[in-house]
Amino acid sequence: MISTINRWIFEKIVSDLVSKLDVTESGDSTYLDNSLVFYSNEHSSVHSSVTVPSITFGGAGGSLETGLYLDYRNRNANGFSVEDDGFPLEKPGVLYNRWLITMLQAMGMSPSDYERAGQLGYGDRMEDVRSYVANQRSGFYDGDLANIGLPLSELLSS
Repeated sequence: MISTINRWIFEKIVSDLVSKLDVTESGDSTYLDNSLVFYSNEHSSVHSSVTVPSITFGGAGGSLETGLYLDYRNRNANGFSVEDDGFPLEKPGVLYNRWLITMLQAMGMSPSDYERAGQLGYGDRMEDVRSYVANQRSGFYDGDLANIGLPLSELLSS
């Protein structure tokens, strides 16, 4: 049922919006070239923030590399099964926060626009993220916590 609903939303709403933006704005660029449309499925595989499939359309005015497929899971890391109730093993990757930072910077925002009270990263709850990781998923994101305030540089155009 959920997959049917998600497919309908993607095909009828997201795809329709993107196709309407893919028309010439000026010169040889389109509205889509100068936009950033983001679609994500918050359900991922098990209502978890570990594997969040996301797709973007547009180049944010040339700020983002386009035409890429990226899988940020660390397939060598130990996975975990949510509540051991038969869900698939999840693999950690980079923090979702870093993707959000990348989008914000692609749209022209600087860290001073979104960081709060000297905390690196997007939003004012990054200490909660660190606490959750330390208490619930010890070692799970350790490699990426050092990069918590950094964008995914491979996505930003030089």
